[in-house]
Amino acid sequence: MNKILHTAAALLLAAAAAAADSPRFYPNKLVYQLSLDETFEVVPRPGWSMYPGRELTLRFGSVLIRGPQDKFSLSLNFICDTADLAKFDTPQKMERQFQAIVAPFYQESQEKFNRIPLRELIRPFRPRGRFGYALRITDRRYAAARPPAEEWKFLTCGIFRIGDDSVLQFTLLSNTIDDREYVELLNYVAALAIPESGAPGWQAGNAAAALRLAETEFNRRYPEAGLLRQQPYSVVRQGERWLVSGERWRQSPGGVATAEIDGPDGRVLRVVHGK
Repeated sequence: MNKILHTAAALLLAAAAAAADSPRFYPNKLVYQLSLDETFEVVPRPGWSMYPGRELTLRFGSVLIRGPQDKFSLSLNFICDTADLAKFDTPQKMERQFQAIVAPFYQESQEKFNRIPLRELIRPFRPRGRFGYALRITDRRYAAARPPAEEWKFLTCGIFRIGDDSVLQFTLLSNTIDDREYVELLNYVAALAIPESGAPGWQAGNAAAALRLAETEFNRRYPEAGLLRQQPYSVVRQGERWLVSGERWRQSPGGVATAEIDGPDGRVLRVVHGK
């Protein structure tokens, strides 16, 4: 399935292959302007190597990021999706296209072998108040074995809005899941989104502020191991309130942490954890 995993990266991030073949370049920061109003920065963490790919201002930009000792491979593809393009401007459009992209490499996964339907594996990916979808599958060849160098056990890929005019497609290849390093990578990707804003004058003025309030309560109340399996958290605006909740990557027993935040005054109204 490793061939399929790399196909996934190529399908989701067409410029990533070109980036890997180009001369190595290790910038401190990359900046992508996708519309007149939206610019995004990619800043690597210590030990990461970045390989910039193709870029066209006001259209697209890509980068391949490798971790120390090739612990992970992360491809990012920034796409302009303004009103005149509108390929991914609704959840329905985005989900249909995402399903079509991931269907071929799902066929070689351990999840397919275990007869888990593809529709159950595609999960909401809604960080910072934006909508999107993600999938995590296992290379069947390495389900019970350690992969050799330059190959990985897990593929996590997704697509989500990162602004009013922009979309991000990502592919993460890794050998671990549900640990802190894996979750930090997903949260790194999620943080590239411009948070959805509330009304002027709100104390919890945007989705990122609501997320911080909810995370503080979750970390105070619930065990870390359980919370790691639920991240990145989803943030949804409901009128004057923000709903922050965990997401399950797979159908399984147990609930998720949920917090309700009042936008105007920033109060945490409710915190629960389903059973």
